[in-house]
Amino acid sequence: EIQQLDEMGFEFDSSIFPSYRPGVYSNLDVPLSPYRPEGSERLVEYPIGALPKIRVPLSQSYLKLFGRPYLWVLKRIALPEILIFDSHLQDFYQTASHNQLDVPLRQIHQRNLGVSVELFQSLTRILRGKGYKFVKMSDIHDRIDYR
Repeated sequence: EIQQLDEMGFEFDSSIFPSYRPGVYSNLDVPLSPYRPEGSERLVEYPIGALPKIRVPLSQSYLKLFGRPYLWVLKRIALPEILIFDSHLQDFYQTASHNQLDVPLRQIHQRNLGVSVELFQSLTRILRGKGYKFVKMSDIHDRIDYR
């Protein structure tokens, strides 16, 4: 929980998806840009990027799911100044955990898995073309004063 991270002295977190996933989370009220959670003395939340208005997460799993049309949209819309992109090992490679998923979810996770690295490379070209630089989270946090 965010409060526990703050109490433990963490300065930042990036685990909130400002979107909606049925049966899992509903964070449509969460800001799309970095913010200090209510009651936090030190912690700054850097939400996972989401497409403005429709709040589809900016993540490798959605890039795989939607494929090239997703890239087409990303190339043409304004994106947040600070963009946190979510990915996991299983978004790029077949892992043992894939076989433990129920069939519909397994099919979703395996969609475009064979071209996932290529899709990610296309994404990085699009983001670089929009002027984005790839840095560590601590670099972002150190450059911005949220006090």
